[in-house]
Amino acid sequence: AAVVCVMRDVTERRAADETRERGHAEALRANDVKGQFLATVSHELRTPLNAIIGFSEMLSAEDNGWLDGQKRLEYARIIHASGHHLLEVVNTLLDISKIESGAMEIEREPVDLGGMVRECCALMAIRAEQGSVALEKVIGTALPPIDADRRALKQVVLNLLSNAIKFTPPGGRVMLAVLRDGDAIDLS
Repeated sequence: AAVVCVMRDVTERRAADETRERGHAEALRANDVKGQFLATVSHELRTPLNAIIGFSEMLSAEDNGWLDGQKRLEYARIIHASGHHLLEVVNTLLDISKIESGAMEIEREPVDLGGMVRECCALMAIRAEQGSVALEKVIGTALPPIDADRRALKQVVLNLLSNAIKFTPPGGRVMLAVLRDGDAIDLS
C-alpha cells in the first residue's frame, strides 16, 4: 500500500487571517470610541447652546414686559458666558490629535469655585425649569480659590448638573453644594 502525503505551509495564510481579524476588531473598537466621542461632544455643545437659545428667546419674546432691566442684563450675561464656554469647548475639540493621544495639557489657574457654581446653575436654569425641577445651590463662605483647569472643571460641573436634571422626575429638586471641609473643598 502506498501512502501519499501532501503538506502545505499555511503559516502565511494563518498570519494573514489573524491580521485581518485583529484589524476588524480594532475597527470595531475605533467605531465604539468614535460613537462615545460624538456623544460626549454633542453633550458638551448642547448645554451652552440650550442656554443661549433659551435666554435669547426670553429676551426677544414679544410679551417680555415682566423682564426688568436687571433681569435683561442677567440674561445677556448668561448668554455671553454660554457663548464663551461654547467657544472654549470648540477650541478644545479643534486639537483632536492631543485628545486622541492623551496629551491634552491641563491649564491650571486659580478658580473661584463658588462663582463657577453660580454660573453653572444660571446656565442650567432653563433646562431645570423646562423639566419642572427645582435647582438649588449652597455655596459656603470663605472658599479659597482652587488650582484647576477652569474649562475642564466647568464642563464636569455642567455635565453633572445636566445629568442630575435629566434624571430627576418633574417636581423633584437638584442641589449643587460647594462647602469647605477642613483643608478640602467638597463639591456635591
